[in-house]
Amino acid sequence: MTWNPLRLTQKRWKAVYIVGGYLVIFVINVLLPQGGGLAIITLILDVAWIYGGTRIFRGAGELVQPPRPWWRMTARPRAGFVLGILVFAPAVAAYIALVATEPLVPAWWLLMLENVVWAALYVSSSVRLTRGAAPEATPASSRP
Repeated sequence: MTWNPLRLTQKRWKAVYIVGGYLVIFVINVLLPQGGGLAIITLILDVAWIYGGTRIFRGAGELVQPPRPWWRMTARPRAGFVLGILVFAPAVAAYIALVATEPLVPAWWLLMLENVVWAALYVSSSVRLTRGAAPEATPASSRP
């Protein structure tokens, strides 16, 4: 018996994964009572969801079967830079908006810190890919 790890190589399945993750977290936030515990649950699910995506998504030309190196978040440098900006910008906007309107509760600090960490991971992955850890070519036989 062989075990084939889940790999998402087609854009439609990546979109299903992303939209599905947003929906699960949204529904949990709507159904569960608001409070500090909800923020922790959301944080744990969010980390698992994003980290899971970085492990199972595969880009064109990337080997499908072997796991990615621990530091690699995307298939190409440009994707990591774009995602880093897209993840960092809401953290800055939330900080500015919340500081202007009300004192920040610890749960908000955690969620903003999470975004900053993801942004740093995406950007550092892209820097490393740019400096020479070039993506491997994928043999046609390794694609599903």
